[in-house]
Amino acid sequence: MTAPESTTSPRITNATERRQQAVQYRIGGKTYAEIGKLLGVTAQAAHGLVVRALELTAKQTAESADILR
Repeated sequence: MTAPESTTSPRITNATERRQQAVQYRIGGKTYAEIGKLLGVTAQAAHGLVVRALELTAKQTAESADILR
């Protein structure tokens, strides 16, 4: 017996990929509820993925700037 096919995109298991996909959906105009549905998480978790991605980007940018100084 096989699992039923999903009507949404396949679940992404890698945390980095999940964060990146959540940001791409948000940039594309999706709501957190829509993102959550697509990724198989709650709207609150989808928001957390986007926030975490932005925090990591800010940290990496700051570290890169420090190296260039």
